Amino acid sequence: MSELTYVNGSCHCGLNTFRVGFVTSSLPLSTNLCHCSICRHTSGQLAFEHAPISGSPISRSSAPATEDNPSIPLGLAGMTGYQSSSNVTRYFCKACSAHLFRAVSNTEADGDKKWAVAAGALETTDGILKVSRHTWVSDTLDGGIADHLRQIKGVGELPRYKEGVGSPEVPLGWNIVDVKQGGVPLLKAFCHCRALRFAISRPTDKSVLSAKEASTYPDLMYAYISTEPSKIQNPNGDPWWLTPHNSGTKTKYLAGHCTCTTCRLTSGSEVQSWTFVPLLNILVPSPTAPPEADEWVPLCLLKDEERPKGLTQYNSSPGKFRESCSTCGATGFWWRKGVPNLIDFSVGLLDESIAGTRAVDWLDWWTGRVSFEEEALSHEIASGLEEGLKEYASKA
Repeated sequence: MSELTYVNGSCHCGLNTFRVGFVTSSLPLSTNLCHCSICRHTSGQLAFEHAPISGSPISRSSAPATEDNPSIPLGLAGMTGYQSSSNVTRYFCKACSAHLFRAVSNTEADGDKKWAVAAGALETTDGILKVSRHTWVSDTLDGGIADHLRQIKGVGELPRYKEGVGSPEVPLGWNIVDVKQGGVPLLKAFCHCRALRFAISRPTDKSVLSAKEASTYPDLMYAYISTEPSKIQNPNGDPWWLTPHNSGTKTKYLAGHCTCTTCRLTSGSEVQSWTFVPLLNILVPSPTAPPEADEWVPLCLLKDEERPKGLTQYNSSPGKFRESCSTCGATGFWWRKGVPNLIDFSVGLLDESIAGTRAVDWLDWWTGRVSFEEEALSHEIASGLEEGLKEYASKA
């Protein structure tokens, strides 16, 4: 029997704690950042990293395993299973919605499942996992986050495979999305199961006023760990969430990547990508119109009983809330009390057919920093992303 190295993991709320085994001789294990539409819309992330494990996940709520005390398989009572395709089930926490596992079955027998763990749910990836490539980049239509995360220390340039490993590669700057002349009035978004459907409208003068109280700069722009609090407070009331910043006419929303511990453990992803959108500019299908009518209304105008039924809420820290799909687990929003009119919107939900996954016709990506990079699980990924953003900015 092959020697195994065990790594602990959990979701943010702690309802699911586990350990998984990796064949020691295979470490560090090369993994993919998958850009396929299923991974993006089930998770809300621009790409997702699963790592195959040896056997099945093991519960940490039981006594530690020894030679005389066999490991206890992880119970699934704390997780929701979502069948994303005929033989693939994805498991996420029932409370905090963190994606934790993917199981692939060749038959209906449980013992035939091949398990993979969400990399962001692990306590450490140092010496265990090594992101080595981008896969299914063709599904993005614009290269997705592969244009931002270009190389990683110790790995070098990451191949950008059009589909699976070994398929043709796509070059940097590859983009086949057909953005209509003059753009479109709404940028639509959805989770994989379609229980949640949203749209974003273009900024207007009201977009500044509606989020007036959101004056504090985000860590994305100024690192909280090293910036004077007086500067973070944004004393001049700069509407930083709207861009271009050097223009009186705002046409886009600011977007960026975060590697904070909370984002990671509530999503299962090492990188969470957000865009900042006033609540006024987030729309949902009209509850009084038939689906085929394609009518949209601002979410803020709906009564509580008219809000999307599949949206589940998790209080991730005092006064801060995350909302996700209760069926497929896709991350949707982050917001906080005191500033309820400015919403962090998970970019992986965006309909790539409209403007590509990065939606550069709508979003202005911040290239100066990765938010909370000092908390990153993998500092190689965080630093590679920051370097790639600088290169991206220099050639934009």
